Amino acid sequence: MFKTADGDTLELAPWRMRRLMRLVAEMRRYPPGTPPQALVHDLRLIIGRARRVSTQHRLGTARFESAGACCKACLLARQRQGGMELVGLSLTAPWQGGHVYEGFAPELEDEIERSGRVTKLRWHKFDSLAAATRDPVNASGPGVYILANGLVPKYVGLSKTLETRMKAHRWCAAVHHRSAAISVWVARVTRVEDLPAVEHAIIRLLKESLNNVALRNTVLKAGKGGLRIENVIPEQFLKRASYLKGSNLLDMKASQTLEFEWLE
Repeated sequence: MFKTADGDTLELAPWRMRRLMRLVAEMRRYPPGTPPQALVHDLRLIIGRARRVSTQHRLGTARFESAGACCKACLLARQRQGGMELVGLSLTAPWQGGHVYEGFAPELEDEIERSGRVTKLRWHKFDSLAAATRDPVNASGPGVYILANGLVPKYVGLSKTLETRMKAHRWCAAVHHRSAAISVWVARVTRVEDLPAVEHAIIRLLKESLNNVALRNTVLKAGKGGLRIENVIPEQFLKRASYLKGSNLLDMKASQTLEFEWLE
């Protein structure tokens, strides 16, 4: 737990604390091997000088600003039962001539809870959008899809009617003369209510190369029923999702957060 200058107590989930420590290390250009105690000290100093600047009662969030420590910081906290939880931190250089920073200041991330148990996704690859529109069996009904440039995934989406969505993408790609460069992976999803969870999981696993804006920076948190998806991404993309460790099974218990960047 951390105390702010106004006396608010902010709690941090272990995975988020490690993430924020890495952010501090990158901003201050700590050399490899710096003991974690040094990072915790700086993080505690940043939060200890933070003062509340706004409160969104409807959303249950509060924004804090900290200056005069090792950098300027903007913090976002959410009201939880019994206190406040720090859910985001953005750092910037405090003044010209101060510490040397790399300007690493990611957007503050929110969380969405999702539950579901999805039996094995059966991925089908099409070498073109035109080929996908001609398959009435594998590219129809509710499902998710990945548009790729070669073996580099670029966009993830969902649709209750894949056949309609593939035709729309084909038309758009043709207008921009991009049809020949796009390949497609498609997987049908039996229950429409599971579509958001499957799409979100794929986006978070492959986000480094995706052009998606929505959900890319939104943390996926398993709901009360947990979240299990078999064969969650095509085998060709497994190396891009270190969280899965090559198993291609996403199995999250209730309240577990999908943060593949923080594997121990």
